[in-house]
Amino acid sequence: MLGETEDGVKTTRRAATLAPGTVVYDPRLTLGMPSGLTRTSAMNALAHAVEALWAPDATMVTDALATEAAAGILGALPEVLDDLTGQQGRARLQSAAWLAGTCLAQTRMGLHHQLAHVLGGAFGLPHAELHTMLLAHVMAFNLPSAPAASARLARVAGPDPVAVVAALARAHRGPTRLSALGVPRERLPEMAARVAADPYPNPRPPDADAVAELLDAMW
Repeated sequence: MLGETEDGVKTTRRAATLAPGTVVYDPRLTLGMPSGLTRTSAMNALAHAVEALWAPDATMVTDALATEAAAGILGALPEVLDDLTGQQGRARLQSAAWLAGTCLAQTRMGLHHQLAHVLGGAFGLPHAELHTMLLAHVMAFNLPSAPAASARLARVAGPDPVAVVAALARAHRGPTRLSALGVPRERLPEMAARVAADPYPNPRPPDADAVAELLDAMW
């Protein structure tokens, strides 16, 4: 998968020719990552798993991968943030992030990724930080309409998965609001209209008014 931004619009491409021949995963290579980048990178990966759970083309295989990925990320991330040099936690986090990417590569993206693409493309925002601030809000928006995804996330995160993810996002020492990233509030209805005009498949239909309200809550 490849993301490209041109004239303020971000698009993605999937093709076998884009896949690398070899990928090396070594937790020792991540030991120098600072706390903020570790948190936001893990939240980015978690978003891949969560979005795969409510995808319209999810399968038993992708559901299993996404559930295990979410469990691994939510279980390992606090441990890693407490000890950034611990290789065991880093290894589990890295493995879970790989699983999350694997399941998303087999399913279609929904509102969460569409918002990241629309906002990121329009304003040149940092991808992982944007995922971090979006995820809990989109989960709260979608999960009432995605009972199977909600049940799987409750299994690994407890009865209120949104609160767990929101707490991880709020603890980020960098920007945690769209306003802190420099997004103009007056542009939010325009962003919502872009989403509603050509929505990604999503368990709750993202009409412009609902998306504008969601974005305003994140501003």
